[in-house]
Amino acid sequence: LAPTTTHHNNPTTTVCQAATTDSSKSSTTTTTTTPNPWTFRGFDCYAEITQATPNDAPNKAPWNFWAPPTANQPDILLVHGFGCSTTYWRAAARTFAQAGHTVHAVDLLGQGQSAKPGRADGVEYSINLWADLVEDYARQFLVTNNDNKIKKQKGVVLMGNSLGSVVALSAATGDHCASPSASQLAPYIRGVGLYNCGVGMNSRNLLKDDSLSPWQILLFTFLFDTLDTLIFDNLPLITYALDKIV
Repeated sequence: LAPTTTHHNNPTTTVCQAATTDSSKSSTTTTTTTPNPWTFRGFDCYAEITQATPNDAPNKAPWNFWAPPTANQPDILLVHGFGCSTTYWRAAARTFAQAGHTVHAVDLLGQGQSAKPGRADGVEYSINLWADLVEDYARQFLVTNNDNKIKKQKGVVLMGNSLGSVVALSAATGDHCASPSASQLAPYIRGVGLYNCGVGMNSRNLLKDDSLSPWQILLFTFLFDTLDTLIFDNLPLITYALDKIV
């Protein structure tokens, strides 16, 4: 494949020339990436949808006009790592779209082109917050939209990189909910891809390990509380690190 990319304001279109079984002929497949702005808890957030389109497709929004040959392929939802955005996934999104998937990528709240509220706005950033965002997006656009039955049959594959892998895993299992059974997304998960898994996996979830004795739980709880007090809830320290070091 030799892809070329053209920018027409929005969306972005990538054309790939691929050889057919007949060496004297070739076929052209286009992938279109379209912005999909949405709202999470009153804050403006950014997302993108990428899908392959045939040459003779009508000029309509890509997720409405063409069912790829592999129509039962699950939708894919991509979650970037810390300090990244949907841009991180664009090459992968085109590849997945070529394989017949509809590919969604989100900018997490506080990153990319999404809004960046702070504590003054009542926002405390956490894995659970971002997992709530992923579930809310999936609920709006992948599970319970106008194509309700088709989307539910197809299911969803979550993929995350670094911090995004922890967010994806939490969203996929329903761990971010008060009870995993309360998750509206978990029943439709068809797979999870975790890449360069983030340090957040070594967190308080350890306390849910049934093999831990009561004194081990007490010890780890004390350790996590101490780390929170000295580092993670230490706003002056974090501010200094982000402003002066990072």
